[in-house]
Order: sequence, then structure tokens, then C-alpha cells
Amino acid sequence: MVLAASTVIKRGTIPAGPLHFNNPVPTLPEGWVEYTHLEGKLYYVRDASKSNAIQGALTIVTDSNPRNKRNLLGLESVHHQVVEAIKEQNMRLPENVQLFIQLYPEQDESWGHVGGYYLADLDNQSVFWYVHYATTYPFLSQSSL
Repeated sequence: MVLAASTVIKRGTIPAGPLHFNNPVPTLPEGWVEYTHLEGKLYYVRDASKSNAIQGALTIVTDSNPRNKRNLLGLESVHHQVVEAIKEQNMRLPENVQLFIQLYPEQDESWGHVGGYYLADLDNQSVFWYVHYATTYPFLSQSSL
């Protein structure tokens, strides 16, 4: 059996230092910053206070990579829906709040992204939503939120 040149593995020493790849990681869209959680997972933040482009914008925190255009569109869609719902309800948000978005895997091409969210009040260390939520779980009572 003859192996093609691209599949031949040569023995050798890998030099110390950073690895260099031929395919560099694309840059993040403007306004986004990548962080690494203490457990090693990547997450992304778009700080609304540093972006004047969107009126009434919230800071977004997510583990969905905004370098992927479909992810970015999904994140912007969920953000827009939450901001509009808050405006419609004339809801007053805490001063130091962030919007956490989780994009769900797409079901098929026509479905696109569907996302879940919660809002985090950083000053009071609590989470909340912009709609009433009924639950039978005592640990999720209104007094605990």
C-alpha cells in the first residue's frame, strides 16, 4: 500500500513555543470580546456601554460564537426581541443588568436559531425575565427571584 505524501507522518521534534496555524481565527465582530471562563470554556460579551450603535441596547453575554454569522444573527434577533418587549411593557431595568443568551441548535434550515435568555441584575446577584413565569417549583418562587 502506497500512502499519499499528505498522509505520511514523519518522526520529529515539535519545537517549544506557540503553534502557528495556516488558518488564523477570524476576528470578532466589532464590539465583541472573547473571554475564557475559569473552567476553560469560551464565552463572549458585547458591552452595551461601549457601543452607541443600538438605542436601548443591553450588554450581551453568551457562549455562542458571534464569529459565526448565523450565531450573530440569532444573538441580535433575541436581543432585539427582548429590548422591544421591555420597551413595550415600559419596564424599568436595574442599573447594572446583562442579557444572557443561549442559542439552541437549529432544527432545520427553515427554523433557524431559537434562543433562550435571562436577565442578570449584577448588583443584587439575581436573575429575572421580562414576562411573568408560573412555576410549581418552590425554589423558583417570586421571593427567590
